[in-house]
Formats: sequence, C-alpha cells, structure tokens
Amino acid sequence: MTNIVTLLRFETKRLLRSKISLLYAVIYGICFLISAYFYSMYGSEGSVLVTSNGQSFAIQHLQASFLFTGVFVAIYASSLILQERTKGTIKNILTRPVTRGEFFVSRALSLTVFVIFISFMMIVIGYIVGTACFGWGDYMEFAEVRYTPIEGLFQTLKAALAFSYAYIGYGMMALVVSMFMDQMITSVTVMTLLIMVGQYAEVLPNMKAGVIMHQMLFYHIDLFQESQAVVILNGFVIGLYILVFFILGLVTFRKQNLKV
Repeated sequence: MTNIVTLLRFETKRLLRSKISLLYAVIYGICFLISAYFYSMYGSEGSVLVTSNGQSFAIQHLQASFLFTGVFVAIYASSLILQERTKGTIKNILTRPVTRGEFFVSRALSLTVFVIFISFMMIVIGYIVGTACFGWGDYMEFAEVRYTPIEGLFQTLKAALAFSYAYIGYGMMALVVSMFMDQMITSVTVMTLLIMVGQYAEVLPNMKAGVIMHQMLFYHIDLFQESQAVVILNGFVIGLYILVFFILGLVTFRKQNLKV
C-alpha cells in the first residue's frame, strides 16, 4: 500500500507540474471562447450554449468537450505504462521493492486522478470564460430547469463527477489497449477511432446504453433527464467497464514481457 501511495503521489505531482496540463487548459479555453463568440454572433444555433451566463456556461460545455477530452484521456492513459516502457524508466521502478500489481494499481489510480482533474479543469475554465463573456447571471439553467446559484454550483459539480466516472471507464480501456502497442501514437489513434465510431451507437437504441461512448456523451445529462432506475443501470454499465478493464489490465501486466 505504501508503494502505491508513493507512486501515486509522484505521478500526481508530475501531472500538476506538466506543461501538457497547461496545454490542455489553453485548448479548452480557446474552444470555450470560440463557442462564446459563435453564440454572440448566431445565438444557440451556432453554439451548444443555451443560456448566456457564467453559471450555465460550464455545465453546458461538458458534452461539447467529448472528443477533446477523449483524446486527452487516451494520451495520458497511453503514457502511463507505454511511455515508461519505451523510455526504459519502468526498469528502474520494478527493480525496487515494487510489485507489478502495485505499479499497475498506482497507474489506474493516477488515471482516475487525471480524469477528475481534467473534468474540474473544464468546469473552472467554463466559469471563467462564461462570466467574462456574459456575466455571472441570476441562475443556472440546464436541461430546461433553472437553479439558484448555490443549487447550480452543486448540480454542476455533480455533473462533473458523473462526467468523470464515464471517462474513467474509457480511460481504463485506453490503458489496456496501450499495453498491446509499441508506440504511443498508435494507441492514441486506435482510441480516437473508437471514439469516432462509438458515437454511431446512438442509431442502435437497444445497444447504445452498453457502449461506453454513449455514456461519455450522456451519463452526466441523464442525471437530470432520466429516471433513477436508468441512472443506476447506466452507472452499473460504466462500473463494469472500469472493473473488467482494470482486471484485464492487471492480469495482462503481470504476465506481459516488458522487455526490461
């Protein structure tokens, strides 16, 4: 357990100090500014924004960040093991009193931290851009329901956690896929293609709930629009993705020839 905490602490510090985290923030900021511009020019038909105030801006842009966030998660997940292996740094780690199981668990937890971090990064940037462009406003509106500022903040944070939960399932899949690749670019490309193809699951009403890309798009929205039974079922589906790919990754990593 001590080794897992140590590895997780190191990876978290590296994440917070990484220039790529700043790059992600800049990309989100630019996209949100473009969205605000198009709303100002063309109204809701030119943007995902429905209510023009800072309180509503953040939550309404979660779904619009589907592709960017998926690519960022794939990049990070692929770097956790594949990059360590190609650079040879995994050799130094595993020659210390750290088991393969502890190493993999620390990477899975690092992925979880990253997904939550990037989700709340979007929320913060959304609040900043939305307020700067439209002002704070008197209420938060989402899914045709209006909330007071305090309620709106709570609902936005809840949506961000639900958003994170779905992307953790996708991230675990990306982590496993990367273990079968020799190059990071190949792994990220495969996961990006899966995102693009997975979007078309929406044309399969009886199957779409079982596709993680559907949950990435809609799970945080379902909290506001669907019954509790549907939300629980979808949450169970995401949990299965996390559990199945975590176990698959752990078993694979323990047996894999890491060429060290």
